[in-house]
Amino acid sequence: MSNDEQELFTTRAQLADALAVACELEHGLSLQYLFAAFSVKKEADEGLGLGEHLTACRRWAGEIFFIAAQEMLHLAQASNLLLAIGGAPHLARPNFPQPAGIYPPGLGWDLTAFSSSTLERFIAYESPAGLAASGSGDDPVVPTRLTHASVAEMYAAIASAFRTMEIPDSDLFIGDPDHQIIGAMVDFPQLVKVVDRATAQQAVELIMVQGEGSPADRPDSHFGVFSAIQRQLAQLTAADPTFRPARPVADNPLSGAHPDCNPDQAGAGLNLIADPTTIRVQDIFTSAYDVLLLSLFRFFAGGSTDGTAPAVKRVVFELMMNVVRPLGDLLTRLPMGEGYGVLTAGPSFETFPEIELLPHGAAARVLIAERLAATQADAIEVSALLDRRHAAVLVSVADRLGDLARSLRAVS
Repeated sequence: MSNDEQELFTTRAQLADALAVACELEHGLSLQYLFAAFSVKKEADEGLGLGEHLTACRRWAGEIFFIAAQEMLHLAQASNLLLAIGGAPHLARPNFPQPAGIYPPGLGWDLTAFSSSTLERFIAYESPAGLAASGSGDDPVVPTRLTHASVAEMYAAIASAFRTMEIPDSDLFIGDPDHQIIGAMVDFPQLVKVVDRATAQQAVELIMVQGEGSPADRPDSHFGVFSAIQRQLAQLTAADPTFRPARPVADNPLSGAHPDCNPDQAGAGLNLIADPTTIRVQDIFTSAYDVLLLSLFRFFAGGSTDGTAPAVKRVVFELMMNVVRPLGDLLTRLPMGEGYGVLTAGPSFETFPEIELLPHGAAARVLIAERLAATQADAIEVSALLDRRHAAVLVSVADRLGDLARSLRAVS
């Protein structure tokens, strides 16, 4: 679609729906990037040795983890834009995998291991306008919500709507700005509080520049970093064709089919885990991810005066770094099970419709603490089924979950 033909948003409802799609995209891209980073080999005993292969793999994983964190910043920024015009936090999204065409630029929605082809998909998602790979978004059976040819074009249309919509600022920006996430609350001080058209433009520009980059500073953007990693991977593979930077992780591993993602819809792209112990570890990951979403809903809702916001912020960051990350890495080391040969699993990031905003802060603390404690108990039980090295990960995760549950209960 050309710039002259691009989809325009002229009402609050259209703009809110576009921002909801943006939230889903940022959320889903972050998870796809995390999955790829988890799959990268990070230890010398994985056939990397102690030389440039180990150095490169650890650097690539670190760079992709950082990009995934920035995508969560973009999710928070898109959420601020949505809250500013009167919307609510939006964390719903379809499960993986999904067919091409649902989101701009019409590419697949998949969890795949680190590889040149995976990087190619990431580069296409982050490409500047006019460089995006073509997809199958014009397939009439695919429920495409927006028809933009690239993510950059979608954000350009959102920015245009904020500039041109014929609604006074006082009528357009009706959300309470105190309910937004600001830079002082997270590790990204550039996060913009949206209160008018000027700050809305700044917010959209932040997302676009960090993703696709500006013409003057593209190498440090997501597009530039992924492009550089792909070149480096090609160079190392050409020099040593036996180099294998990723674990043998199955595409789109799931512990079970979902109404929005089942074998009939996804075909060969979906792989159901067969190993019973791996399924139990995956279920622990899913439970922790559910609690993370519940906490993110409360964190993004903001405006709490009962002590909930600081406590839930700690839960969000602790879960990301000290629960989701070690569990995700562990799953890429565990077997898929019978019928899958040497293939290993990976974090499925499965989600369910009942995960939504808990509207009352005090009640949310109690419910989240209960879920944390239940997940802790499961982690302790399953740790007895694993070898010592893998069990240590679950024991450490269980300790952190218990600590977080106690911290929420201690809030007065």
